[in-house]
Amino acid sequence: MKKWMQAAVMLVMMGCGAEATDRPEDCRPGEFYHEANKACMTCPAAQEPQCREGCGLEIYEDQRGCPLARCEAGCEGCADDEVYEASTNQCVAPEPA
Repeated sequence: MKKWMQAAVMLVMMGCGAEATDRPEDCRPGEFYHEANKACMTCPAAQEPQCREGCGLEIYEDQRGCPLARCEAGCEGCADDEVYEASTNQCVAPEPA
């Protein structure tokens, strides 16, 4: 009888083979709920933008609740194909290597 009880408990613990899914409220800080996968996923690391000298960063949350970084208001960063040149205090095209 004891073995039958153990087997029953094992089946209940395994969920009878059903795949486990998360709920949005199951996600921890630093995670977001991925609707298609029905699972909590880790937020990607926030990338630090290149801001002009003297400008700070603001951290905000995207639509998923993941942290993102942006330059302070009024301190636009350089375009993807430019770099910040401290000596001229402006964005310039990188010099060829």
